[in-house]
Amino acid sequence: MITTENEEFWTAEREEVYKAALGLVVKGQKVSISLLQRKLSIGYLYAGRLLERMEKDGYIGPFEGSRDRKIFITQAQYDEKYPD
Repeated sequence: MITTENEEFWTAEREEVYKAALGLVVKGQKVSISLLQRKLSIGYLYAGRLLERMEKDGYIGPFEGSRDRKIFITQAQYDEKYPD
């Protein structure tokens, strides 16, 4: 659940960026701040917030040093959540 402070941050436009970021994660089965920065042309802090939300939502695992984060969402789950 998103806190009141963060509700103001997650505007409709940013929800679309979150959807796009999550789509990248699902397709590539990898995630990092730098990947999101490059693919979405966004800044470091914004990319970090996207990762934090994905982790909070249970789609990716926590930071584990030099290891890749675990991805818990499948393409089928993504398609069910965001049917287009």
